[in-house]
Amino acid sequence: KSIIKEQISFTKDEWDKNSSKLISTIINVLGNKEYLIVRSSSQNEDGFNSANAGKYKSILGVKINERSIINSVNEVINSFGDDVNKNDEVLIQPMLEDVIASGVAFTRTLKNNSPWYVINYSEGDDTTSITSGKNNDHKTFLIKKNLNYCIKEPSWMKNVLDSLKEIEKLLVFDYLDIEF
Repeated sequence: KSIIKEQISFTKDEWDKNSSKLISTIINVLGNKEYLIVRSSSQNEDGFNSANAGKYKSILGVKINERSIINSVNEVINSFGDDVNKNDEVLIQPMLEDVIASGVAFTRTLKNNSPWYVINYSEGDDTTSITSGKNNDHKTFLIKKNLNYCIKEPSWMKNVLDSLKEIEKLLVFDYLDIEF
């Protein structure tokens, strides 16, 4: 039910030591796409005790050429500032097209870890409105786990719930924060 697009990730240290090889890999693996997204994947962004959506840079619509990739990766790494951790990563993926809705789904409530699915989303093709943490004009869907649910609107929500259940089962873990 879930599809995770191909991706390339690396740490700042790996970039500093071998950016040429990484650029070559990015172009070889993702070069058949029109545009990329270069994202932060920092230890300081999201964890069990906090959610810091949008704390660091993500750059959308990056053209697949050496100069654009170098500039975008450096901008994301620089956004870590003094907070940079050796395990912080840059994540590069193809840009999504024809997006119906996007958001963040939690498999437990943040405040007290209650067994509910909490899905913050916005409909339309702006994939940053929720994940950037800058837009509070969104919708929230809340449903208790282990209920037989019948969802009429929005129609795509059942797919998100089925994916969450699938990922929980695969990971044998149900404290998740998943962007979709």
